[in-house]
Amino acid sequence: MAPNANATWQELLRRYCLLSRSSLRVRDSELRAGQQYASMSDDLIMVHAAVELGRQDAWRLPPEFHLRLLHALCNDVVNCFNMKAEISSRLDTAIALQVEKFHADAEERKKEKEAARLRREAAQAARDKRARELSTAGAPAEGAGTPDPQGAADGGGPVAGWRSGEDREARDAALSAELARYLIRSEPLGMDRHHQRYWHMQSLPSIIFVEAAEGDSLGLITNRSQLDALLAGLNKRGSRESALYQVLQKRYSEFCSCLQPPSMPLDVAAVPRNRRARRHWLRQAATAMPANITLDASGWPVQRHQQQQQQQSEEPLPDYQELL
Repeated sequence: MAPNANATWQELLRRYCLLSRSSLRVRDSELRAGQQYASMSDDLIMVHAAVELGRQDAWRLPPEFHLRLLHALCNDVVNCFNMKAEISSRLDTAIALQVEKFHADAEERKKEKEAARLRREAAQAARDKRARELSTAGAPAEGAGTPDPQGAADGGGPVAGWRSGEDREARDAALSAELARYLIRSEPLGMDRHHQRYWHMQSLPSIIFVEAAEGDSLGLITNRSQLDALLAGLNKRGSRESALYQVLQKRYSEFCSCLQPPSMPLDVAAVPRNRRARRHWLRQAATAMPANITLDASGWPVQRHQQQQQQQSEEPLPDYQELL
């Protein structure tokens, strides 16, 4: 073993596997070579890793071993006390924010009802006042039903402390932004009649993703016209589309301000997820591209004038390319 072998990540990982599973009893037959790593339990793969990492270098082990070991390590992280406490704290904060929003909305509705009641009472008082004035002056009673604009204005305005629509939208936007900080995972905006799920990621706000029901394809909504077409095609009374319509309508101004087409259109579903296969796919796709399209240093197709702008500004690639 090398002089600094005790400080290498491989030795640290081997010792963690030994210490975390030191109380287990494992037979030698369970550690024989050639087993299916995917069928091993977390405890067994950790013990197997402790043995194999002590025998040979980690890079000599097959990819299936690394994947199964990473799965077991992730489970250990999720099940540790600190992670559970963090998840519990986030859930409690998210629930408190949702309760706060619920009570704020209820208070707003109460104030709106109170404002409407005062307006009705003011209008009725104005009509009664006008009727008394006309009856005193001996005028015909037909004008008794005509409201007095001045009288209605005296008591028909909003009640004190009542928030306008802009205030409510600002409050909802602030609560939504605060709630997004404590969410454990992203939730879809909703689902349509074809069971397609609509996603809007905080890390990529310029695109609304449309996931097929089978999960084998992915579409993009990148401009206002596409969003308007979606809203026009949704059934407002549908069991699924009504909820999706309400969410999109409520956040319509937010989406319109942030949606924008990607600088380089791609069929996201057709791009391989594997890095090596993706590089080969991009090289093949480059042969069928127009003359004004070229590949950048990372192998992504870009237009020539866009490539010159990127070289001048030295801006990083769009975030959505990292998803591919």
